[in-house]
Amino acid sequence: NASGRVKEFNGDYFYLNDTNFAGAKSNLYVTQDIDQKIDIAGDGTVTKTVTITYTNPQPASDCNLESGGLCLNGLLRDWVRLYVPECSQIVEVLGSDIEATTNKELGKTVLEAFIELRPESRTKLIYKYTLPFKKNGDYQLLIQKQPGAKNHHYTVTLGNNTQEFDLDADRELKF
Repeated sequence: NASGRVKEFNGDYFYLNDTNFAGAKSNLYVTQDIDQKIDIAGDGTVTKTVTITYTNPQPASDCNLESGGLCLNGLLRDWVRLYVPECSQIVEVLGSDIEATTNKELGKTVLEAFIELRPESRTKLIYKYTLPFKKNGDYQLLIQKQPGAKNHHYTVTLGNNTQEFDLDADRELKF
């Protein structure tokens, strides 16, 4: 699955795609904790709240190229795209440095945002959206891993059920 091809899936789908637009390689130092809370209303409507916590605990690199500094850890400028089931409806996006947008691509709805993260800091990006289908039977979720991304830590909660893991490959969950 090294190609990063967006997969077809009957059920909930989640693919977090980060793009570093800065000149430095700050993403090497950044950890991500992704918390998904899934709420099911009485009529079966599914609302998800996804909180992504980005943390860069390391000090900034010496970015003075004239003195031979190698600027690896600097400002991270991250274009964040979240691929979710097609026709999902955004409720709100908090923490984006620009106005978040919604597009359609590859048979999915894409929620787009942008963050900046400095060394020795932390920021959160929160997406809240509803799925285009109602829960009927088991709840199935495919989390697709971005190729090359480190093993980000996930916590997925539906009611009293929680699954916690480091994402080292695509993972299908059932509740």
